[in-house]
Amino acid sequence: MFLLAILVIGQPSSFAQEENAEDSNQQESAGRAGFLVQVPLPIDDRTAGLIEQQIQAAVDQASTIVSVNQRPVLVLEFDTSNGVTGQGSELGNCLDIAVLLSGKNLQGLYTVAYIPRGKGFANNNEGPSSQLKGHAALIALACNEIAMHEDSAFGQAGVNAPANPSLELGTYQNIAERRSKYPLAWVNAIVDKGRALYRITNSAGDVTYVDAKERSTEQAAGNVVKSTTLNSPGALPMFNSQEMQQMRFIKNRVSSRNDLATRLGLDPQTLENRVANGGVRIAAELPINNFVDSAEADWTSRMLGNHMISQPDTNMLIVRLDTPGGEIDACLRIAQELASLNPNDVFTVAWIESPAVGPTSLIALACDQIVMTNAGVLGTAGDIPITAEELEDSAPLIRRICEDKQTGWSLAQGLIDPDLSVSRYRNTQSGQFQLLSDEELAGLTDPNMWTAVERIDLSRGLSAAEATRVGISRSMVDDYEQLKTDFQLIDDPVRLEPSPADKWIKNLARELASPWIAAWLLFGAVFLLSTEMSNPGIGIPGFLGTVCLMLFFWSQYLDGNANWLEIMLFVVGVVFVLLEVFVIPGFGVFGIGGLIMIVAGIVLASQTFIIPRNSEELARLPASLSMVLAAGSGFFAGIFFIRKYLTTMPVFRRIMLQPPTADESLSPEQRDQKESLVDRRHMVGKTGLTMTPLVPAGKAQIGSELVDVISDGRLIERGLSIRVVEVIGNRVVVEFVESNS
Repeated sequence: MFLLAILVIGQPSSFAQEENAEDSNQQESAGRAGFLVQVPLPIDDRTAGLIEQQIQAAVDQASTIVSVNQRPVLVLEFDTSNGVTGQGSELGNCLDIAVLLSGKNLQGLYTVAYIPRGKGFANNNEGPSSQLKGHAALIALACNEIAMHEDSAFGQAGVNAPANPSLELGTYQNIAERRSKYPLAWVNAIVDKGRALYRITNSAGDVTYVDAKERSTEQAAGNVVKSTTLNSPGALPMFNSQEMQQMRFIKNRVSSRNDLATRLGLDPQTLENRVANGGVRIAAELPINNFVDSAEADWTSRMLGNHMISQPDTNMLIVRLDTPGGEIDACLRIAQELASLNPNDVFTVAWIESPAVGPTSLIALACDQIVMTNAGVLGTAGDIPITAEELEDSAPLIRRICEDKQTGWSLAQGLIDPDLSVSRYRNTQSGQFQLLSDEELAGLTDPNMWTAVERIDLSRGLSAAEATRVGISRSMVDDYEQLKTDFQLIDDPVRLEPSPADKWIKNLARELASPWIAAWLLFGAVFLLSTEMSNPGIGIPGFLGTVCLMLFFWSQYLDGNANWLEIMLFVVGVVFVLLEVFVIPGFGVFGIGGLIMIVAGIVLASQTFIIPRNSEELARLPASLSMVLAAGSGFFAGIFFIRKYLTTMPVFRRIMLQPPTADESLSPEQRDQKESLVDRRHMVGKTGLTMTPLVPAGKAQIGSELVDVISDGRLIERGLSIRVVEVIGNRVVVEFVESNS
């Protein structure tokens, strides 16, 4: 396979001249035809087949396009998300694709290898977040051009131990010679770690890249004015995008895919209209119709997750927004989940047919594309005002989501922050348009190249026409059927809905979580549990109280109010109170701390916030505090009920000890004496020695007997003398003998 490929590509062609002509014909105006092929990494037999299939589909479509000056563009975007680099790619598969890209069948296309910014990868190093290495680099070298994101790197093609080093090196050399873009010394260095690489400058100021032998020859001839070591033998170099641009191996160092499209003279939408799974769209519809609160976000996430597990072939998701608004935290949770979907696998489209109120606009901006009807509006003011604290807290997450989508963050922030000024800027070099705030503009690498064109008024959101004009919306359509036609959907999208069981559970949880029912659940739980604790052994009140408590937290959890923190606060608080009552004498840190934790758990489980930050949350606070009142009422009602009525009820009378009747009533002293098993009255006045600390109960040696005693209220240490002052039944009261001091 390798030898045949080398014979096929062994001779350089006129492609280098064609590329130079292509560069001179590129214009700033959009309208050039383009295609996008996603390159999953690492490349093996399966992924290579998918890539070749998509390339051939682009060739077939390009053959029907008539272009006067410019060839259609084929962009191969390497999927470097989640830290994938291409290491481990099979050389044979990569060579097959490289031969296809550099063959005669693709002479009608201008091919671009694009290394995007890394996504979903926690880069703990100071280097670029995205790297392309391994034999996948051979595919990039076979393209007419390599384009790189500002935060990416390229190199280390020979990172895998080669089975046949000479053949592997010859393969790369032939591809490089065919394109005539990269010096052989540089290609050898990224493939063979035994090669050195130098940059030398001659007396005329010309810069070339050579190996050790070539440098020695030039130095001997006196042609070297300056020599810089770029790589020493024993290591494979990796070059970031800035270094690649300085070496003039790339000319397009971009900030996003849209930036690349503009520089290539393409409509940015061209590079977003891709299809996974071999070109067949398998779509699902995710409706968001209700007010987006924490519970709605939970159910939306659950529906989406269940569908992607049961229908893994789904490669398109239509998010149908028709909601009256939502809470910013809940909307950001949905937006973050949509942004985390790999567009190579699932392409997301936000469908807006009515105003996307308040922070629900963030859900739309987290999708790959937005499509609107004439009635659609992106980002109108919601009924719930967003506080300055909420804006500050949400800003980092909004920017992270926009980075994942390779878009600017100013629009997303401006749609929820009326004080943020956003303008439309044009890049004087590439002609690219972008919506920027002053802060985001200042953070760009080339802020001086951007010129303000117009200020965008976001106070009433963006209408469909305005969003389409500034490039936020892909297009305007009349109805849902036209949307399906535009995306060439053969089958109707599968509508994501809760199952009948989920619907029943959702409705039940929402009813139980309503303030009145939740208050009664808490009242009943505490009432029944206090009844059980007052008369241990009955069982029925304890069981029913536990069920009420479980229903309270279960409903609040499914309704989006409670989480594990609130549940743990309540449980640990109860444990602390029980420790204080039954294990640790008195009522101190554990008791007070436990009560505070119980109250905090109940209040936090009844609301989605910790401290009220707006009028809506402040209005909900009394309902949360009423839960504490209900629990307290249940406790005192249980104590009252057990004392007054429980013993008179026929059902409980048979399982409880009855109080003494009138004819057998005795004084407390007489009852204690009667019930005592041992008569210890003879010990009164006797002295003894404490065998354990009396706190206030403990054990003492009185005569020849070891007796359970209790002090007169004071704490008495072990080994001190005591005197028996009173005996009532089995209780022996002692006092400290002062002579011990």
